[in-house]
Amino acid sequence: MCQMNNGATSVAFTVATGETLIDKTLGPAVDHTLNTPSGHFLYWYRPVQNLRVRVDGIINTPAFQLQPNLCLNFAYYINSISTSDKLTALGVALIGCSEGLIWSVKIIDSKGWQTVEANLPQSTCIAMLSFFVSSNATGGISVSVDDILIDTCTITPTTTLFMPSMAALSSSSRYSFLLLVIHVFSLINQF
Repeated sequence: MCQMNNGATSVAFTVATGETLIDKTLGPAVDHTLNTPSGHFLYWYRPVQNLRVRVDGIINTPAFQLQPNLCLNFAYYINSISTSDKLTALGVALIGCSEGLIWSVKIIDSKGWQTVEANLPQSTCIAMLSFFVSSNATGGISVSVDDILIDTCTITPTTTLFMPSMAALSSSSRYSFLLLVIHVFSLINQF
């Protein structure tokens, strides 16, 4: 979590605990890793929405060496003060040689921590992952992410993972990323 970077959005992800949440009725009381109130996780919170934007929150992983048989594993927690027609979307996009949406969900309440294992493309390149939040809910919204791990998929042998710096991504990759964000969330945001 320490090396992740917030994207240019009005509400940033922060590192929080169940004890430090802004709105304890919406966020998780405990982390996913240790199931304790003092455990840390990424936390995104918006009390109300006055102006509709395409993407409400973005946080990017450091660049890494994408290779065949890798999976993304993480836990998420979503809760909002909303109605059935007002949903919150959490998505993960891959930025690099094979760009696209890896995983997404649109819900009001995840009913606690949920875990995800998503296959990454069978490519070899320098890439990064972007976690996106978007919602048309007008009340309070909380999205938390924990235990982010890029590793070999559970059905394949173990492989060493190389983690280069964020500087490895070119400016053209960052521009492609912005276009991808706009495209992906225009699709997700069609509620």
